[in-house]
Amino acid sequence: MLSHSDFRQKAKSLQIDRIGISAVKPVQAAVQNTFRHYIAQGRQAQMHYLEAHLEKRFDPTLLLPDAQSIVVILCAYSQEEGTPYNPHISLYAQGKDYHLYVKEKLFALAEELPAGSFRCFCDTAPVLEKYWAEQAGLGYIGKNSLLLNPDLGSYCFIGILLTKDRFDSYDLPLAESSCFRHPCENCNRCVEACPAGALQNGLDANRCISYLTVEHKGERPPLPVPGWFGCDRCQKVCPANQNIAMPGHTEFRASERLLSLTEENILNMRQEDFETTFADSALLRAGLDGLQKNILAQPHKK
Repeated sequence: MLSHSDFRQKAKSLQIDRIGISAVKPVQAAVQNTFRHYIAQGRQAQMHYLEAHLEKRFDPTLLLPDAQSIVVILCAYSQEEGTPYNPHISLYAQGKDYHLYVKEKLFALAEELPAGSFRCFCDTAPVLEKYWAEQAGLGYIGKNSLLLNPDLGSYCFIGILLTKDRFDSYDLPLAESSCFRHPCENCNRCVEACPAGALQNGLDANRCISYLTVEHKGERPPLPVPGWFGCDRCQKVCPANQNIAMPGHTEFRASERLLSLTEENILNMRQEDFETTFADSALLRAGLDGLQKNILAQPHKK
């Protein structure tokens, strides 16, 4: 049996900003039904991977037989005021690709666990990461569909460590506290701020600017606002992001190559140069062709 406090101390030594631990159990039936309804409505757009492996999403033991515990970590990426950034690119994609960075933290956290007794995930497997972050007491899912942590706001990446080990204690969801009140209850700022109306009655990826500029394949519809990659408008207006407790990791700061990037650079860039320049960047997700389409779809472009 593992010590909850020892694991928490190790996470702190690795500069992991927040950690929570939940016992493995099937995902709540209401959450399963909501997810299935979301898919049935087609609100996932072209993200067909969300339709696959539903049973694994709802039962972590199908990803790791005999799994007993889910360790959830958060790494902050919001930077101190005045830190340079490229305003055309979502804040999460300014620096090092979070998939690489968070997985490094996860494997370092698990280095003393027996081989074959754990698996590490960061947005790379059918895991309901935000749900498990809620279950591990790390926050609540807001109307903008993002995890809102009381200290880090929504500017944080989620990592999952699934292990066959049990812990001597587990964290509880914030909602189980008698004094908990969901902060989104009387707030509609993100819904009103979305220029595409993507948050009406929950997230509709078909309208979401972040989806359209990162995940969407094929020609872009005309974008309602300028943006090369992603969109942070729902995060910028969220009250949970107004008093963040700590700056994000320096690895997520804007690189010089991003700060100097222009529309002309992107439109004239060769594929091999793009792959070399952004080898460890989340911009690879959209690809050079996607970035070029995003620029041409902006309101000021013909």
